[in-house]
Amino acid sequence: ELLFAAACLDRPTLGSLQEVTRSRRAAIGLQPAVASGIVEVTDGTIRFGDPRAAGAILGSIPPHELGERRRRMAERLSDGVERAIQAALAAEASDRGVAEQLLTLAEATSDAGDPERAARLLEHAVTRTPADDAHARTQLGLRLGTLLARSGDTPAAGEVLEAALADAPTPGLRARALHRFALVRAR
Repeated sequence: ELLFAAACLDRPTLGSLQEVTRSRRAAIGLQPAVASGIVEVTDGTIRFGDPRAAGAILGSIPPHELGERRRRMAERLSDGVERAIQAALAAEASDRGVAEQLLTLAEATSDAGDPERAARLLEHAVTRTPADDAHARTQLGLRLGTLLARSGDTPAAGEVLEAALADAPTPGLRARALHRFALVRAR
């Protein structure tokens, strides 16, 4: 249960594990995983020794069960960003309301000086925006590409902006996407 929770969380900490598992013994429960190198705990922050381990843990759980577990985690988390991420990933289908909540959190997170986390929130917002809402998906892609470029991930920014350009439903959005894509490619 502890490794599952750590794999799900955007920024797992001993405190957040205690919240979602309702156990004050998270540090003790993680000791075997720490001893075997699966995770590292530094100043209360948990990191997987091999990032693929988190994916393997999540991949071993059937999708319907994974969604239910994420919903329960979202109910227990006090951190608004973590709660929103879990709620978004628990959703079985696109949900405009969840996408808007993620966008709001991404903007606040970016304003607070954490562009990497804001980018992850925007990525989730894009995946939770209904596929038939090309306008909203393109606008989110433009924001995400811009944020990735500002944070220094030019290759990812180029990919996101190229996809936004290809999917833009109106000439105005295509022009904005092309402009941003050209700026990123010029770097």
